[in-house]
Amino acid sequence: FTVVFYRHCGEGWGWSGESAEDMVKVTDPHDDPHGGSHDVPLEEIIKRAIRTDNKVTRSKMAELANVSPKTIARKLKEMDDVYYVGSGNNGHWEIK
Repeated sequence: FTVVFYRHCGEGWGWSGESAEDMVKVTDPHDDPHGGSHDVPLEEIIKRAIRTDNKVTRSKMAELANVSPKTIARKLKEMDDVYYVGSGNNGHWEIK
């Protein structure tokens, strides 16, 4: 005995079609807040945030980029020209 629950995760997910014969599975969400494609690269969003406020937090960067703070942390590790100077609340971001 198996029970399967299907969830509707926002506009664009699920089935689309006028009748049962032309139902098509839709897997591309229109306004996906998690990992959707961006017009501006994530690196540029991070650099703009730092140029605006060099004490910006990773959480605020994530909010601006519409991704998770963990994604921002991973991207910051990959970026060789952005680094954090200082410690905790007294530090700030710098771009080479």
